[in-house]
Amino acid sequence: MKAVIIADPHVGADKFGTNPSQWDAPFSEAVQYAVQNHVRLFICAGDLFHRRNPTTEDYDRALGLLSILDYHGIEFLVIDGNHDVGTTIDSIPATWSIEEVGGTKGGDSSGKVAHGRASTFLIGGIEVIALPWPRWADYGVKSITLKDLLQETKEAVLKHLRSLSEVPRRQGRSSRILVGHASISSGALKLQGPPLLLGKDVVLPVEELQALDVDAIFLGHIHSQDEYYVGSTQPTDWADTHTPKSFAVYDSVEKTTERVPYRSSLKLLTIEATPTALNAILKTFAGQLTVKYDVARARVVCANTETVDPGAIRASLGDYAHRVESVEVVKPPSQHRRVAANNTPLNVITPDELLATWLDSKGVVDPIRTATLSTFRALATAITTTGATPTERF
Repeated sequence: MKAVIIADPHVGADKFGTNPSQWDAPFSEAVQYAVQNHVRLFICAGDLFHRRNPTTEDYDRALGLLSILDYHGIEFLVIDGNHDVGTTIDSIPATWSIEEVGGTKGGDSSGKVAHGRASTFLIGGIEVIALPWPRWADYGVKSITLKDLLQETKEAVLKHLRSLSEVPRRQGRSSRILVGHASISSGALKLQGPPLLLGKDVVLPVEELQALDVDAIFLGHIHSQDEYYVGSTQPTDWADTHTPKSFAVYDSVEKTTERVPYRSSLKLLTIEATPTALNAILKTFAGQLTVKYDVARARVVCANTETVDPGAIRASLGDYAHRVESVEVVKPPSQHRRVAANNTPLNVITPDELLATWLDSKGVVDPIRTATLSTFRALATAITTTGATPTERF
């Protein structure tokens, strides 16, 4: 039995000037793959929607794709992400209507939704531990400070996950996977210090997840893919320019995972160069580029900005991209050299060495140089050894 796992499709997002069909194309691609390859289970690891209050059009688009799965008898599981549900216990998740999808063959819906606390779903030959975006309200945590809330919720989530994974596997259900929407403390995300660094996110140590009795882990939330994160269906900002996009296909018999690249994810082009370098890059495109980029932007660095025509650059980029988002012409940043001739970091240079180097750079010679340094050292000694201010001592 095989399962397709996607993450973070963000239906309803308005990014890079795309239309809805362009934005949803990778989601649709994964659905078609599931149908054509007779996959038994389809899972969305959070953030099905971009907003917690989707428009009617957003619902139509998402439910339309899920209904294709239902029509073909493919069971699907949608897990709540942070874009799908608020932090309070009484917030209504955007996914509330998903389980109403179906009835296309006169029966019940093939869809299920994981809300609230982590829970287990038995679908065919796969046991799925589904972890919605962890909220302290779902685990009964009540603390005064945000730091305590996050820490206690993390402990409660891990305890609950351990209890779910410790349940003996049912006969015939030999494969168990964890699919969730959460931040972890390694992998694509390196976290140091308290979990407050990620605001309201409960950060789970990856070592704790690895210790669970599961055969594979698939996570949403972080949009870059790695060993644990599936990755989003589309780039969501320019930092995603060179990030590969794919969905996961899990084989419950072989207990292996295959990555299938999306063909329809947006292709972004961002260039920062001098006018000469930009022209060289575009000449390379003229001879080698066979498929246009979807969106492009350029940042041209030039000392004399008046000699650069942004309109001409936009027109040139338009030959290689369907849409040009911006052309920015800027002057190069000021160069600040270190005072120390040996490039010693300023934080380890002693004050008198720093002053001596500065005097030398200004061409100050003896006896003024020696007298200046002597006076400065006396002032520095007075301040550091006695705590006296210069006016008290001199």
